[in-house]
Amino acid sequence: MPTSARVRASVRSSPPPAQSSRPRSRSQARKNLTVDSLNDAMGTRVWNADRAEDLIDEHPEAYKDIDVVMANQADLVAVEHTLSQIFNYKG
Repeated sequence: MPTSARVRASVRSSPPPAQSSRPRSRSQARKNLTVDSLNDAMGTRVWNADRAEDLIDEHPEAYKDIDVVMANQADLVAVEHTLSQIFNYKG
């Protein structure tokens, strides 16, 4: 197999970035996480609290911990700044 074909094949077999950041599927998040835990996790952030039931799949626990993700990439990247979420909106 030519090199360019192997590269394309390996790129296609990699999960999309959004999928690789989720340790559980959206349906698993809906089954296993609660509105109360979502309210607690969101803390003082501005978000659509009135739509909490619809937003369970966006629960912070539905995603991998960013500090762990970045630590696993330490040989590829250097963290220069850390951003904190202050607003969450799902339209």
